[in-house]
Amino acid sequence: MPRLEMLTPCQSVIIDKKTDMATFFNVLSDFKVSTQDELSLEKTKVLPREWTVCCTWRFSTEERGQDFEQQVEYVSPEGTVLVKGATPLQSVQRSFRSIMNITGMPLTTTGEYEIRVSMRLAGREEWEHAGSLKIHIELERVA
Repeated sequence: MPRLEMLTPCQSVIIDKKTDMATFFNVLSDFKVSTQDELSLEKTKVLPREWTVCCTWRFSTEERGQDFEQQVEYVSPEGTVLVKGATPLQSVQRSFRSIMNITGMPLTTTGEYEIRVSMRLAGREEWEHAGSLKIHIELERVA
């Protein structure tokens, strides 16, 4: 299977047309959100934020020319998948960058939110876990 070389959640990414190099803006790491509401599993809030998950994949010589799919999941601290999306990957070159834009960031409680990335050959049912990262989001209630 292709190797996930980079997984970067951020506010946005720009790709330079001349060099094909990526510039990431506001890379998401641990952060705090202030809210006036009590959050619980029964009451998911959506932070009105546009954000992006950028992945870079490396293909072996044997994998080039095959059709693959990538899946990204955003998972709550309780294990609930809050956002899920899949996209095809082009394996023509040695590496490929995929950019998934997401509108809204669902929040349920303070804790570790996980971004999970999986890969599969196109047409297969089973996904293979490729990598993940966790972001600690603290929800602070304000009066």
